[in-house]
Amino acid sequence: MIKWEQFAKRRKLKLQMFVSMEYTEYKSWCAARKVEPVDELKFTDSKPTIVTKPEASITDIVAKEKILVQKEVALHYSLADLKKLRKSQLVGICKKDKLDFDSGMTKKELIDFLLSLNNS
Repeated sequence: MIKWEQFAKRRKLKLQMFVSMEYTEYKSWCAARKVEPVDELKFTDSKPTIVTKPEASITDIVAKEKILVQKEVALHYSLADLKKLRKSQLVGICKKDKLDFDSGMTKKELIDFLLSLNNS
């Protein structure tokens, strides 16, 4: 039988990967592969312990909500950069930034629309 350390090293396995198994299941898994399993104490020590977090207070929740509020980001586009893009890329920018635009706009109209956002 091959020792667990050699088997695990070659196959890049760790005992933490067997958290869902009980020791008897792990032992039978090793036996099927002709591997000498680690002892039960070492196997149970490798399992992570569950740590419960204390309940968050209302002030903590409110503070997190204030952080999560989206801030409006100023959009700055340059004429030279926008002219280099294709119309489909300009439409993609409008969709990504969730801008309200008409899908029938020409490339020039899209560029003018995006440049008008710089002033606002």
